[in-house]
Amino acid sequence: MKKMIIIVLSLVIIGGGLWYYIYNGPMKEKEGKKAIEEYMTAQNVNLQDVTELRTGVDFLSGVYIEAYVINADSENEYIYSYSRNSEKPYDVNLLVMKDGSEQTGKNVKYPKLTRE
Repeated sequence: MKKMIIIVLSLVIIGGGLWYYIYNGPMKEKEGKKAIEEYMTAQNVNLQDVTELRTGVDFLSGVYIEAYVINADSENEYIYSYSRNSEKPYDVNLLVMKDGSEQTGKNVKYPKLTRE
């Protein structure tokens, strides 16, 4: 009986871990790519005119991140992060960086979108 309980608990833990990995890995990446692409399109970014720097999922926070250099504004690095239900347009947050400091206003060709 004790052995059966250990087996069942092990299966539940392994199943939960596998579900968490699949949900926060491939599924979050798919949702994030689509949301970020829609956000960039709404910003009037030419998607053929970007250089992808890095992508990935932060498994602890469940946030999907993509970093780009947009060739029309190559001095800045655009970091898009997707988190479902973030109360941001398209559930995407944008951080624009140049030499380690955040850029805003006139220094940014493609500014953050605001929720209407």
